[in-house]
Amino acid sequence: MPFPTRGLYHATVYLLINAIVPARLLDAQQQAPPPRPRELKQLAPGILGSAAPLFMTDSVPRYHIEIRDLMLGPKQHAPDVPLTGFTVMELRSGAVEVSVNGKVTRQEGGGYWLVPRGARVAMRNLAEVSFIRAVTLTPR
Repeated sequence: MPFPTRGLYHATVYLLINAIVPARLLDAQQQAPPPRPRELKQLAPGILGSAAPLFMTDSVPRYHIEIRDLMLGPKQHAPDVPLTGFTVMELRSGAVEVSVNGKVTRQEGGGYWLVPRGARVAMRNLAEVSFIRAVTLTPR
């Protein structure tokens, strides 16, 4: 059997890219459940957090991992943000002033910072609304 010609090769690639792959993606999208709205609850004065973790697992030896979203509203100040373990925080949007054990830094959207276990954390919103993703690792 001869090697396929260049035209046949391009036609096959075109068919895969424009017909088969999008149809399979569309099937997968139709089968996915609709996203549910996130419920927020007040964690402490000035700060809201996701009522349930977005993700949690005990699959890492000796650690419990939780991912939550936090929100600071306009002109809000959270003098004591409750965190249970070592936390990596990402400012997803907005601008905040963060105090970790008295050391104050300014964070802009896309910024990351670390919070050691047991640290005292305070935040002050510098934007209209600021959203923070918190990944917490707690020893078991």
